[in-house]
Amino acid sequence: MWNKTLQDYIDMYKDHLPAVMVKLSLITILGLEVIVTSFLTLGIYDLITEQDIVLSELGLIITGFLFVILLIGLRILQDYRGAGRTGIYFLLTVFGLYWLQSI
Repeated sequence: MWNKTLQDYIDMYKDHLPAVMVKLSLITILGLEVIVTSFLTLGIYDLITEQDIVLSELGLIITGFLFVILLIGLRILQDYRGAGRTGIYFLLTVFGLYWLQSI
């Protein structure tokens, strides 16, 4: 499964990035997704039990960084429709940070 997915992304970016950069980017994105999931899960628990927003803020900041990486990749491919859809989720992340600050 990993090799097929990696090969699909390498084929998609073959005119824009070398294969090593595609593999490094994919590993970085997967690692950030695991970190984001952990921070947001623990952040929700802390928010409910201790009224602490620090982990939730960190999770949303890393999520914003992850969406910026994804937006850059979609812009490299000139997939403006996909970048527009991803941009909406980035805006929701920024709104979530704003909402956390108002608590």
